[in-house]
Amino acid sequence: MMMQWLASAPRVLLSSKGSMLVHVERDGYSLEHASEALRGDHDVVYEAVRQAGSALQFASEELKDDRRIVSAAVQEDWQSLGYASEHLRADASLVLAAVKRRGHAFMYADTALRADR
Repeated sequence: MMMQWLASAPRVLLSSKGSMLVHVERDGYSLEHASEALRGDHDVVYEAVRQAGSALQFASEELKDDRRIVSAAVQEDWQSLGYASEHLRADASLVLAAVKRRGHAFMYADTALRADR
């Protein structure tokens, strides 16, 4: 129900950091409706992925390459590794953290890392 409201919410609410923090703490996928600027805001994205790891898909490209953000996402949902930057999908320790949660996470690893079994 909250997601439906957010989809039609006034842009000013979707651009307010305080408002979006409240929403992503309840439902990380609310990040989908955030303004472009807030999709690049470290605090907002961090709270979103802590609540729903796969909300990483809505983050800015810059934050998909942020190790702290991606690590938090992977801890919540191993599948979020698939939304991480190519650079971080080649990070052996990050991939290992995801694989420890679920072995299938290895399919999201960089091809060079997968070849180095």
